[in-house]
Amino acid sequence: MIPSVSSKVSYLKRKTFSSEKGFSILQVMIIASILGVVSVGINISTKNAIKMSTLSNQNMEILDVISQISSVLQNKESCTETFKDNSPQENGSTIDKIYHTVDGKKSVKFKVGATYGAGSSKVTIKEMRIKNYNKVYSDKNTNFVLGQSTLEIQILKAKTTNEAASKDKTIGPVKVLRRIPVNTFLYRPEEILEDQGKDPNLIKECLIDKGKMLV
Repeated sequence: MIPSVSSKVSYLKRKTFSSEKGFSILQVMIIASILGVVSVGINISTKNAIKMSTLSNQNMEILDVISQISSVLQNKESCTETFKDNSPQENGSTIDKIYHTVDGKKSVKFKVGATYGAGSSKVTIKEMRIKNYNKVYSDKNTNFVLGQSTLEIQILKAKTTNEAASKDKTIGPVKVLRRIPVNTFLYRPEEILEDQGKDPNLIKECLIDKGKMLV
């Protein structure tokens, strides 16, 4: 039996509709795949942008902490209260607190384990150490001897002292080292009467020069 013209037309319409329908589904699948890849890329870019912003804020907070510590220690009374009777020789001594002292009244300005900053910019002081004493000036005529030590400060770019748990919170190293030079006067029991009985390896007095900071 020979198909009628109307039957052929109906068959062709069904075939065309079927082809168009299949093509449309394929297009949707391709578009969905592209959107998926794009959304992943946007998500990664957003996370990196947040981390970069956090890093910038943390670096500013670290600079602020170091500047404030430097400012406090420019006062001889504060510096001496912080470091007195600690040894700065070679690897030196650990320092738990930075004191702000005025007219004999002292208060803790910074301390190990404490967190500073706000929001995502929080940083934590992990360790402070006074070390690497070196005699830089001596005058026998005036009986004056000046040395210089280094205050080394370890700061974590996080609100915790757990370095391992903080690695995915920022970009680059979690731990940052900053150093401040400290003018240091040690006890001299063999030359100064009031120092008799004191250990010549320990700090008697100190202060830092304004604006002095080592990276």
